[in-house]
Amino acid sequence: MQRFCPTLQRLGRLTAIALFLTFLGPAVASAETKLHYAPNHNFALDGAFSPASAGFNLADVSGLHEIKRLKPSELALVWVGRCGGVDKDFLRIVRPYARRRDLFGFFLMDDPDPRLFAEIRNPSHACASGNLRAEADWIHDNIPGAKTIIVLMNMATTVQPSFINTYEPANSHVDLFGLAAYPCRSSLPRCDYGIIDRYVAAAVDAGISRDRIVPIYQTFGGGDWKTETGGHYVCQPYNRLPTSCPAGASLFQLPKWTWPIVGACKKATSHWRQRPAFRPCLRATTEATASSKALNR
Repeated sequence: MQRFCPTLQRLGRLTAIALFLTFLGPAVASAETKLHYAPNHNFALDGAFSPASAGFNLADVSGLHEIKRLKPSELALVWVGRCGGVDKDFLRIVRPYARRRDLFGFFLMDDPDPRLFAEIRNPSHACASGNLRAEADWIHDNIPGAKTIIVLMNMATTVQPSFINTYEPANSHVDLFGLAAYPCRSSLPRCDYGIIDRYVAAAVDAGISRDRIVPIYQTFGGGDWKTETGGHYVCQPYNRLPTSCPAGASLFQLPKWTWPIVGACKKATSHWRQRPAFRPCLRATTEATASSKALNR
């Protein structure tokens, strides 16, 4: 499945980079439970949920055959990725999960594009807010407790990001909104973590409250993905990993965000799954957040 890519383009199923995100706990989980999400290629050939080895317990699922492999302590986030409204294809995807106790929710869209000519210029991401709202409403009405999530497209720059006139709770009825802010870039002498703060401020300005925001933490680099300035994304050196993990330092200054997520894309050459030094960092973060009290939404 394809999630959380540092570009507006989605090219096939994603395989190999990683991001690190956090957000608040859901109603379907205990108020004391923290969930840690690892998108893309979660299941090994033997059916095991591989990211569990790094402390993750929220699986990226695209079929009942995968959700049935989860342990009682694990939940599923199901990829939808259509924004076509409540049609037969949407119902075919979501209905099978209606009575699953191990369901967390549905990932409706990654980088939905609300612009007028998106169907021509960016057809795989074109997404009318009415379609998104219809999908979210159907899920809330028919699968009580299930959450809906999208990852927002920045409509401006990293220096001055904007989500105005895109999607927010009032016009989309979506529960959670991801912010894909990537601070580590070849054009910068060091990672600019101020990007995170600017994305958060822009989301709040657009009408999204902080308890609905999913910040994405970058743990990938290299490859073909291009930044807005034509550069590429970079990983931090191993000896700086403690400062790149929220558990190691309050880097992002967002103490209420306690839900880590890890994702993957195919165009990066360096990512957490390929770099063993990332695993202790991720494990430390998942263990630290699991011991803290979640916000009861």
